[in-house]
Amino acid sequence: MLPQEAAQVVVDEISCDQSILDFQVMENAPARVNGYQGFRLLFTYKNRDGLTFKTVYYGFLRGDRFYSARYNAAQRYYFEKDRAAFEQVLQSLRLEQPT
Repeated sequence: MLPQEAAQVVVDEISCDQSILDFQVMENAPARVNGYQGFRLLFTYKNRDGLTFKTVYYGFLRGDRFYSARYNAAQRYYFEKDRAAFEQVLQSLRLEQPT
């Protein structure tokens, strides 16, 4: 499966979640996660209480496994406040070989 195909599977799964309302994909683009070819999604949605959340979602395939990392926060203030910290954590991601 190609990274963009995996991204579409994630988008389809989220859009079918009945607890997620007004789901809007703002970006769906190829991305590298520490050298791994993958994708980056940026999207917003509302919960049942009407609160808007913003999410950045990275995913990649390695062999027959799918890896993902996402940062989700209330869009109004918290998303931009801690986004840089998430990006730093993401860049430190390393996969180890099984022993």
